[in-house]
Amino acid sequence: MKFVVENFEVLSKDAAHIQELKDLVLDMAFHGKLTNQTSEDESGELLLQRIKSKQEQLNKEGRIGKLTKYKSLGEDEIPVEIPESWIWCRLGELGETQTGTTPSRSNPEYYGTFIPFLGPGDLQNGVINYENKALSKLGIEKGRLIKKESILMVCIGGSIGKSVLVDRDVSCNQQINTITPIIALSDYLHYGMQANFFQTSLLKKASGSATPIINKGKWERLPFPLAPLPEQRRIVQKVNHLFRQIDALAAGAEQAEGVRRRLRAVLLHRLEQAAGRTAAGRAWVQLEEQFALALRRVEDVQALRQSILQLAVKGLLVEQNPQDEPASVLLERIKEEKARLVKEGKIRKQKKLPAISEEEMPFEAPEGWGWCRLGETSIILMGQSPKGSSYNSEGLGVPLINGPVEFGKGPFDKTILSKWTTEPTKMCIAGDLLVCVRGATTGRTNIAGFDACIGRGVASVRSMIFERYLHFFMLHSRYRILSLGTGTTFPSISQDDLKNLCFPLPPLAEQRRIVERVEGLLGWCDRLEAAMGEKEEKEGRLVRASVHLNS
Repeated sequence: MKFVVENFEVLSKDAAHIQELKDLVLDMAFHGKLTNQTSEDESGELLLQRIKSKQEQLNKEGRIGKLTKYKSLGEDEIPVEIPESWIWCRLGELGETQTGTTPSRSNPEYYGTFIPFLGPGDLQNGVINYENKALSKLGIEKGRLIKKESILMVCIGGSIGKSVLVDRDVSCNQQINTITPIIALSDYLHYGMQANFFQTSLLKKASGSATPIINKGKWERLPFPLAPLPEQRRIVQKVNHLFRQIDALAAGAEQAEGVRRRLRAVLLHRLEQAAGRTAAGRAWVQLEEQFALALRRVEDVQALRQSILQLAVKGLLVEQNPQDEPASVLLERIKEEKARLVKEGKIRKQKKLPAISEEEMPFEAPEGWGWCRLGETSIILMGQSPKGSSYNSEGLGVPLINGPVEFGKGPFDKTILSKWTTEPTKMCIAGDLLVCVRGATTGRTNIAGFDACIGRGVASVRSMIFERYLHFFMLHSRYRILSLGTGTTFPSISQDDLKNLCFPLPPLAEQRRIVERVEGLLGWCDRLEAAMGEKEEKEGRLVRASVHLNS
């Protein structure tokens, strides 16, 4: 435990580590490592005999159902070592076990307000929703009465193994197994049933992979370590104390993390909203002063990347040079080039795009820049899926890019070969910027690594300006592009949406300076993110090491 205490600041940094810490405490508790054993305690073996005698008495009095005879545990069934004064038994030997049932829903008289009726959804993170459903007095006669101080455990589905300790009489449905302890402490059993040894045994005995399920017969035969009753009390007291400490420290860490995230948001907002390079410089200095606090996690670096791209497209990363050819001249040259391509029959004549209104300009562009639409500076081609019968994976025909499945990992990675088509429809060429135009990935980008047929989930953007600058603008605008989509469950954007996308165009020479600066900063972000990822992995290894050291 000393190792855990000395490294608690690291171990308690996020919710995943908090749960691992609690798991560690339970593992130590049920290895007998949290408490001292004493010869004055009645042994677990004698306690088990008393429990069995009490069960027989209650059965004779008709207060519990028929008793089950259990086989002794084999050596291969014992999951962990326990102290000498403890004894391994089966869960069902420690109390009355039941599986819930649901009274007929077609009879409304079975439902009312008499007793809470619980399902798996009412058991959330140790908190019980007693108010969701309830049975009537007539309904409980058709259901199961589960006494207070019983433990309920979900026995089917993705939440199998989730458990609660009820503080009142309840009933439950057939997706839940229950045990009402006899003599043994309910808190002790509940903690043990949450421990890794029990959860592992539970999953091993569960049948089905997609929807695991364990019936009451298998569940009540799971191995369970019975400590002497006085030691059970000491274990419960110690676990309660440690859990309170963990929760208090975690709450403090969570509060501090909230403050840190707000600080990061404020600093990056100032940076992004800076009016001019002087203000941006001051905002960057403020960020540098708080760097160690504001940028500590991988997610922080991801936010910083967006801020860098915002500065880039606002013209705040590099100085403007009045000697640069202005963007207006560049746009005229692009118009002339498009007219030539139309005349040669290489592209179709495009409809004139609407003028950009002041409302469409989110900020004032620097001197020498100009606002334009994507359709003015690019040739945009929407994909069209070929016949499914033409698809193949043998390399016949031309490569096919249907969407993000063929995209490389990064936004500017090159597409990968996955499938081919012998009946190509719309073709992109190597180097085109590809944009997803359908579904949740709308706005995601990649670079065509080869000439390919593009399906209807993809558009190609062939830039007539410095393509890398356009790439950065599109990356910056991904969520803006997604917001243009029609349809809520399956958004999609049209060719007109892309053509009408307005963006700030710098002089060509400045585009190159911006790209050079952005690539340097994003490369620095990549290195920073890698270092943070290594640090977070190291912290994860530290948590796992603490488990091994103390188990």
